Amino acid sequence: MKNVSKETITKAFLEYCGKDTKPRTFFLLKKLVEHLHEFAKETELTHEEWLFAIDFLTRAGEITDKERNEFILLSDTVGLSSLIDMLGSQHEGTSSSVLGPFHIASAPELPVGGDLCKSNEGRTVVLEGYVRDNNDHPIPDATIEIWQTADNGLYSNQDSGQEEYNLRCSMKVGSDGRYALTTVRPAPYKVPDDGPVGELLRATG
Repeated sequence: MKNVSKETITKAFLEYCGKDTKPRTFFLLKKLVEHLHEFAKETELTHEEWLFAIDFLTRAGEITDKERNEFILLSDTVGLSSLIDMLGSQHEGTSSSVLGPFHIASAPELPVGGDLCKSNEGRTVVLEGYVRDNNDHPIPDATIEIWQTADNGLYSNQDSGQEEYNLRCSMKVGSDGRYALTTVRPAPYKVPDDGPVGELLRATG
């Protein structure tokens, strides 16, 4: 760019945005670029560090597929997923939670009182409760989704030895808001550390 300095480059970029840019899109881009440029200036980001960051994001994209999303894992790890969830759920009631990187859409439906155990080994447990509104009234026909680890601490999309939807289901609650199912006690799992996010975790101790 000609006649652009580190003091004017942010403004110069914003002036390149077309007049037809949607207001929300322009606002998001404006704030993103402003903060990115300010970060680079405040930290005096070097060319080598910038290239490392580009390579990190490139490798995150390369390892991502339909069964694993390294970008969601990165977002979860740095707390961005939780922050966005908090910003979008400022209301009374049960605290929301992020989906995380192991959720799979379109899990088969299980009726209330159904068995999710199938052939899985582990301690059998019964999960039950009610979906109610803030006035303690049942929310009939609400749909909940359940996904959990097997006894080896892995989700089905981490373990080729498990069926695609093993220990996963969606459930439409009853007219009284009740949900219930039999399953096995989930085993603890650790964050996958064989990709770029694992490198980040090791670098931060």
